[in-house]
Amino acid sequence: MEREKNIIPVIWHTTFSNNLLELLREAIEDEIIAALVGKELERTETLPLVLDHLPASIFIHECVGHTSEADNYLQYILHQNDVKLGSRLTDFPLNVFDNPLITGHRRSYDKDHDGMPGRCNQLVKDGIWNELLHNKQTQKIMNAPYGGSGRRVPKMPITLPRMSVTYADAGSQKFNHIIENIEKGIYCIGAWGGGSMGTNFIVRHMVIGLKMERLLIR
Repeated sequence: MEREKNIIPVIWHTTFSNNLLELLREAIEDEIIAALVGKELERTETLPLVLDHLPASIFIHECVGHTSEADNYLQYILHQNDVKLGSRLTDFPLNVFDNPLITGHRRSYDKDHDGMPGRCNQLVKDGIWNELLHNKQTQKIMNAPYGGSGRRVPKMPITLPRMSVTYADAGSQKFNHIIENIEKGIYCIGAWGGGSMGTNFIVRHMVIGLKMERLLIR
């Protein structure tokens, strides 16, 4: 089918009851149709968004982790976006780390493939984009004081700056405190994948609720 615009469709998945499915269908029917035929929505809404741990981890991986890899930063971010290293990403005291020295994970290591010692990098500090991940090459290009994130695909001659064990630190707010003042919002539970395009984040998730009080079991 010929599309009016090149857009990324929104895919909905759910494992909930038929009653909730009907509620969701009524709420998002226009959006489903628009996604299928490639049309933009006539009416859009800006709402508070709350992610559970699965889409939140994908968000951190895609939007913080990959954009903090120095080669991606140089190619896609530095000359194309208003958000730069040192920018405030959120008003929340978000802290994100990449630490290969944490043992027991597939991406744990003491030395990277450049032979440099691994180190804990604080990518986001109190909501501010704080550090990038460097291999030897990007460390030299950007005159960075450290590397330690050089990773090599097996049998390839070069390394790339890539994530290791990436995570967001726990915050101080409880879940009920986060949502208690949200009359109408979006709560994403579960995820099948996602990605980022510039400052836009796309996530395939399993269920979406437009009314917080209808989805949460108190």
